[in-house]
Amino acid sequence: MNDSFNRKRLYFYIIALIIFKLIIVGGLPIYSVAFAAHDDFLMVDMAKNILEGNWLGMYSQMTFIKGVFFPLFLSTGYLLNIPLPILQTIFYALSCIVFIFGIKTVLKNDYLKAFIFTVLFFAPITTATNTFLRVYRCNITPAQILFLSGCLFGMYFSRNGKTKDFIKWAIGAGFALATLWHTREDGIWVMPLVLAVISITIITYKLDNNVFNIKLVIQRSCISIIPLLIFILFSASISVINYNKYGIYIYNELNQGNFPRLIKDIYRIQPAEDIYRTSVPKSTIDRIYEVSPTFASLKETLDSNYGGGWDATDGELDGQIKDGWFFWCLRDVVYANGYYADPIKADEFYRDAADEIETALENGKLEKREGVSMPSALMSPFKYKYISEIFPAMGQAYMFIAKNDVGDTQLIQSVGDENKIRIFENISRSFAIYPSKTRIDISGWFLCNDGNRETKVLLYKNDDFIKEFKKVDSPDISSYFSKSLGLRLENAQKCRFSENLYIDEVEEYKLVFQVDGKTIQEIGVDESNNIYGFNTGDTICNIDNMKITKAEDTIASTNQNKIKLINTITTPYHKLGFIAFIVGYMGYVLLTIYIIYTLIKYKKSKMVDEWLILTGLAGSMLVLIAGVSYTHISAYYAITSLYLSAAFPLNISFIGLSCIFMTRALKDKNIKNIKN
Repeated sequence: MNDSFNRKRLYFYIIALIIFKLIIVGGLPIYSVAFAAHDDFLMVDMAKNILEGNWLGMYSQMTFIKGVFFPLFLSTGYLLNIPLPILQTIFYALSCIVFIFGIKTVLKNDYLKAFIFTVLFFAPITTATNTFLRVYRCNITPAQILFLSGCLFGMYFSRNGKTKDFIKWAIGAGFALATLWHTREDGIWVMPLVLAVISITIITYKLDNNVFNIKLVIQRSCISIIPLLIFILFSASISVINYNKYGIYIYNELNQGNFPRLIKDIYRIQPAEDIYRTSVPKSTIDRIYEVSPTFASLKETLDSNYGGGWDATDGELDGQIKDGWFFWCLRDVVYANGYYADPIKADEFYRDAADEIETALENGKLEKREGVSMPSALMSPFKYKYISEIFPAMGQAYMFIAKNDVGDTQLIQSVGDENKIRIFENISRSFAIYPSKTRIDISGWFLCNDGNRETKVLLYKNDDFIKEFKKVDSPDISSYFSKSLGLRLENAQKCRFSENLYIDEVEEYKLVFQVDGKTIQEIGVDESNNIYGFNTGDTICNIDNMKITKAEDTIASTNQNKIKLINTITTPYHKLGFIAFIVGYMGYVLLTIYIIYTLIKYKKSKMVDEWLILTGLAGSMLVLIAGVSYTHISAYYAITSLYLSAAFPLNISFIGLSCIFMTRALKDKNIKNIKN
């Protein structure tokens, strides 16, 4: 009776929290990075094509480069008419529920379930600007990893229970694995957890049963591999759709086909110089031209990106293209040279270039790089110096995660073309804050002593002409010069100008004063420049007013209280995160010692399952952090909330459960129950 009462309270509590958070995030504007053609806009454009019945759209170098699940996720929200922030929150809430019930065997107390759900549900990563309001695929990986972990643990704990429960958890794990893999092409980091849980589930099922039933062992073993089967089926389905649409059986060109083969071959070439985060310096490209006629066909277009183009992406025009952008540059160049007319032609280009480079490597025309080859085309070639650099980078990543260093939630203006921002709004069923418009009110007068000369007041943005200010009648100026100064100036009769207009960046605008097409003076549009006019002898100008007013966005202003509330809720995570991190890992160490002690003394321990859960969570986080840290030291700045988004819920769940399990172990001071 008491358990039923507690369970009902748990359900009501969870529902209440979900409703509360949905109220908070409801109506929040998205952050659209509309100029990111290879990232954010690619996701939205893929979703747009799916909704229009065009699958991934016209074939290009972008078609198979990123996973299809997030565009499908966006499309689902559009069809259901659910704003993206709401849809993401619902998905994450479902994942938190799956997680706490997946470990219910070792978390039987409903109050503890409520505690773990709460700390997970309000994690800062779930409301951070860059991983919640931004329309990008990393937004859903925290939910996906929790869903996957919960289902895997649920599968493990139900291995000796009802078959239907075992199958349900296995199907859920398969769905989560497939969607995570097809959200990010570097999803291989979850495979150690998946394979470990499946293996342990099969092995322990055999060990747990005193009577060996071959039929049941085979049945449970087959059910245990359902996640892998669903993953394979999901991948095959996408490949079949791509084959029917584009004529090639493939789901991702970073992991399949001849493109990754070519990238790996290029990385195998020993460079003549060691440049930071640059595995393929320009000198290597020049050597490839000499041995590969196929690759040399790209020379003119590829060379144009050195000293400009992709060379400028990292903000340094140093004549080199860093690893993080090299493969993007190569694909764009291949496309520009007409090889993406169809998938077969593109794959043949990569195949032929790879064949020629491999031949050159074998016959010694190209020197092979020393060291170990990396398994993925996404990873920069290994260098021995990375051994000493990887651990400080991992430490930095752990600190970043421990402190929940994702920053306060902020409402940020979208960037890029306004027409593209409109597409983001449409697909996400959400509003965006458009690039701010600043109103300037300018008035004054400008005249020339010689009435036969033409005067103009022009507005420029940098060196681009924007508009000419219209001059109006100015009897007051004419009267002043004729009556007060005794000067009759024809220009004074129509020399006033007054404009009210909206602009983007104030510092980029200036007023240009011309006489007969020749510039006499320039004045920056800035309230603080203290320039009220000028007198050159032949010309006179007076600035009566230059007022600059930032236009307030209604969406931003009406959501400020929600943002304050969100940041208030997440403040404890930032302030206590590092302390909790230390306590959590101390708890894991103590639990490990406890289990070793009891196993040695009593030959068994009741908390092995708890230890396995913590080890699985910590192990998954370790693999992800190691991969991101390697990218960070070898290719580009990667220790960010985007690439580490999945690590935050893993860390929070690990800390919460570690504290619970450690407390449970410490209560058993005399370890009396171990004998029973």
